[in-house]
Amino acid sequence: MAEKNDKIIEDLIKDFETTSNKVVTSESEQEDQLEFEDALGPPSREDSPNVSSDESDSEDVSNSEKPALSSEQIEEKKREVLDVKEKGNELFRNGNYDKACQHYSKALKLCSSSFKMERSILYNNRAAAKAKQGKTESALKDCTKAVDLNPVYIKALLRRAKLYEEVDQLDKALADYKELHRLEPGNVEVNSALAYLPRRIEEQTEKLKQEMFGKMKDLGNMFLKPFGLSTDNFQINKDPTTGSYSVNMNK
Repeated sequence: MAEKNDKIIEDLIKDFETTSNKVVTSESEQEDQLEFEDALGPPSREDSPNVSSDESDSEDVSNSEKPALSSEQIEEKKREVLDVKEKGNELFRNGNYDKACQHYSKALKLCSSSFKMERSILYNNRAAAKAKQGKTESALKDCTKAVDLNPVYIKALLRRAKLYEEVDQLDKALADYKELHRLEPGNVEVNSALAYLPRRIEEQTEKLKQEMFGKMKDLGNMFLKPFGLSTDNFQINKDPTTGSYSVNMNK
């Protein structure tokens, strides 16, 4: 009987150490100032009068460009894109975020995929509007598109970092803040985040470990119950050097 108990204890220790070693860290409101740079060029594809703000990526990226436009046509498209974007900005300022999203999506359709800087601005503006509606995951995707098109886009990086914080993806937020620090070492907001985020990540990791410990304790009680034992009969100690755990039976 004692040998069986020892075997059970040994298995529980192994399970707990394996699980605890697998615990890893998981990953405020951004300024709403919008960009007003020009977004011009031949259209990515034909415009559609009705654009959903949650439409898939297909509305943004074209597989092929239209034939080259004349300078007059480019200027006409430029005016059209700017008009649509400005209407989106006005809607945003008035708090009509869903309609603003639709206008930014429409502007993205009109704006050539070769104009990366301009498209990145539109994605960032749309991300701001989505964030205002609580559509954090979709806003994060737009921020990432903006950063992919312009890796040194400070406003898009900062917005994404803050959104990552909102969804507790703290590791990703920290990575963005580090990149922002590289680009703008004197940014007070970024430096503040770099000061407090490591502590939050540590607290988050410890919380996850405690939750895992609780689950392992429940599992241990289930296995020990037939033998008239429980985890209360054992003392679990953590090695501060290695982070591993040992289990000793209380006498």
